[in-house]
Amino acid sequence: MVSQENSSPDLTSSPEVKPDEQMQVYVISFNGFGTSSRDTIFSKGERSPTGMRQLDEYLERRFAEHPQAVVHTQNFDYDEVSEAVEYLQSAEKVDKLIVVGHSYGGRATYEFAQQLSADQKIDLQISVDAVGWGNPETPNNVEQTVNFYQREYWWDKGYSIPWGVDRNVTGAENINVEQKYNQELGHLTIDDFEPLHQEIGNLIDKKVKEEPTLEPKVLQQPNLETNLEANLDAENNLDF
Repeated sequence: MVSQENSSPDLTSSPEVKPDEQMQVYVISFNGFGTSSRDTIFSKGERSPTGMRQLDEYLERRFAEHPQAVVHTQNFDYDEVSEAVEYLQSAEKVDKLIVVGHSYGGRATYEFAQQLSADQKIDLQISVDAVGWGNPETPNNVEQTVNFYQREYWWDKGYSIPWGVDRNVTGAENINVEQKYNQELGHLTIDDFEPLHQEIGNLIDKKVKEEPTLEPKVLQQPNLETNLEANLDAENNLDF
């Protein structure tokens, strides 16, 4: 039996501020493989529910009446990194920036960090069973990274991901969700896991209450131009 944390923030401990003084918090999420029009191994019609979209809905409910901040959520497919950057650039004010992604969407959070201007930092980067980077390093313009993962299996039936799940991101807090919650999960179910949504909400709530501690840094990451086509070919050749 999974014990679920309280899904409501502790509003009593946060002093209310005037509406025009509220912190503007942006949470950008990226879906994993199977959600984009370029994906071919899954039948795709209209945009189907994903764990990241469910997370956005949960965060909207949870932070709807936060006394300190207005939390803006926006969901993108993993191949819409440029669109996500444009969306952020259109914002008038960004006090806190959180980015989260599952599977290829986890990888998209790193691409997103690289495409930002040098003076734009990410306060919190969260990857959920990210694939395709090969255990990357936390980008220089990211203040905090949390990496959630399960075993190295593609699905509950045990299909192995040929290029592996990122389980040891350098500079991140790496958390085995199955071990923490004593719950068997697969790559396609970890992003739907409600206790994980609640834990992500807790991380965001804590980050909202923190004072800024990191000056933006100039990106010094190596050019990790994606091997996306190769990875997609590998997925297309999986024997289901």
